[in-house]
Amino acid sequence: MCHLVPNRPGSGDIGPYGDAKCDAPRLLVESAVAAMRSIEPNPDFVLWTGDNLPHVKDVLWSEVYAEIRWLAQRLSEAFPGCPVVPTLGNHDCSPPNYMRPNNMSMFLFDAGFNELLPSSSWSTFEKAGYYNWTVSGSLRLVCLNSILWYTGNRAPALERSAEDQLVWLHKQLREAQRLGQKVFISGHVAPGFYSRAVSPEVGVSGLFQDGINEAYQDLIADFTDVISGQFFGHQHGNAFVILSNANGRPVGSAQVAASVTPWTTSDKFNRRLSITTNPMVRLYKYNRTSTRLLDYTVYYLDFDKANNHPNETPKWETLYTLTTQYGLPDASTASMVNLSQRLNSSSELLDVYIGLATAFKDEYPCDSFCRQVQLCSVLCSRAGPHRLCMPTSTDWECNAPSPEPATDRLTSYHENVLTGVVLTFLVVVCLVVVVRTKWDMRM
Repeated sequence: MCHLVPNRPGSGDIGPYGDAKCDAPRLLVESAVAAMRSIEPNPDFVLWTGDNLPHVKDVLWSEVYAEIRWLAQRLSEAFPGCPVVPTLGNHDCSPPNYMRPNNMSMFLFDAGFNELLPSSSWSTFEKAGYYNWTVSGSLRLVCLNSILWYTGNRAPALERSAEDQLVWLHKQLREAQRLGQKVFISGHVAPGFYSRAVSPEVGVSGLFQDGINEAYQDLIADFTDVISGQFFGHQHGNAFVILSNANGRPVGSAQVAASVTPWTTSDKFNRRLSITTNPMVRLYKYNRTSTRLLDYTVYYLDFDKANNHPNETPKWETLYTLTTQYGLPDASTASMVNLSQRLNSSSELLDVYIGLATAFKDEYPCDSFCRQVQLCSVLCSRAGPHRLCMPTSTDWECNAPSPEPATDRLTSYHENVLTGVVLTFLVVVCLVVVVRTKWDMRM
C-alpha cells in the first residue's frame, strides 16, 4: 500500500519492500526485525521510538491500536524475554499530531503495551503516556511522551500535562541520583531544531515548545552525573544534537536515529523537510558497570536492490560505526562535542555526515542554506543561539569549549558490553490519497 497524489499514475511499479512514495510495508518491517535478531539475538532491551502509522490524515483509533499491537507482537516474538521499551510518536494517534493525555489505557490494553511494560509502569503510563523502567540495578530507562512537548501537536490545553511531565522527569532524575543509578532517556521527538528546512524565508521549526526546550535542557544540565544517554527518532535521518546550559556550555548530547520507513513527501513545497532514506536500524553498545555509551553501528537495507531481487533474502549491511567512521574514542557527550566542532570546521566531513544521514539515498541537493541548517541543528539547541546561528554569517559556533572528557575510573576492567537496539517504524495499514500542505506536513 502506498500514498499517492491525485492524478498520479498507479502504484503498480512499487516493489515488495516499498518505495520513497510509501511508508514501510509489512514485508519491510518483518525484514528489519529479522535483521535485528540476526545482528544481535540477545540485546538487553529494544528501544522502540514510535510512529507506527502511515503519514495520512484519516486514520482510525482502531487502526492505530491494531498496527501497534501487530508490531509489538513481532518484536516480542523476535526477542523473547527481552524488554521491548515503547514510546509514542506523533502518528500514533487519531488524527495524527493530535496527542492528548487521555485514552492512554487503550494503548495498554488495545495496543498491547500491557504485555510489554512491567505492571509497576502502568499507572504512570495511563496518566499521560510516560513511564520509567529499571532494567538493572544501575540503569533506569526514563521514557517520555515527547509529543506533549512537540510544536506540531495541535491538541488543545496541553500546558498542564507538558509541565507535569517536566516535574515527573525531575523527580525521576533526582530519585536515580539518590539511588546511585544512571539514566537513559528515550522518546520520539528530540529537543532542539529540525535538521532540514523549506527555505530561508520560511525558516527552521523548533521541535519542543520554546519554554519546554529551555527547561528540558536546564534539567539535563542539573543532572549530568546521572544521564548516560538520550535516544530519539522522528526526523527519519541519522543525526545528533548537542544540548547546552543557559550559558552555552555543552551538558549533554541526544542521539537521533533514522527510520525504517523510506517515505518522503511528493509535495514540492515540503520536499526539503522530508528526506528519502534507505531503511535503517541501530545497535548501541555501552559499559555494563558505568553505563557509559561506547559506540553504535547503523545497519541499512538498499531497498531498491531488495525490490530488484524479490526472491532473495534482503541483505542488511553495515553503514557505519560511529567511533571508526569519525575517529572517536566513544559516544560520550565529550566525543559528540568534538565531532560537532569538526563538522563545523570541515566541509568534507560535513558532506559525509549529510550523506550518512540517509544512507546516501536522498538525492536532493544540499545547498549552502541546507548545510547551515544541518550545522545549526547540531550545534545550537536553544532558541537564542539558534537564531544567531541561522543568518548568513559563517560564524556558527554557539557552544562553549568542550567539557572535560569523561573518565572511567575502572581503567583496567573488562568492558563487559551491554547492547541495545533502537528503531523507528512506520507501518502502512491502508491506501490513502493525500496531498500535504505546509501546515500538515509534520513528520
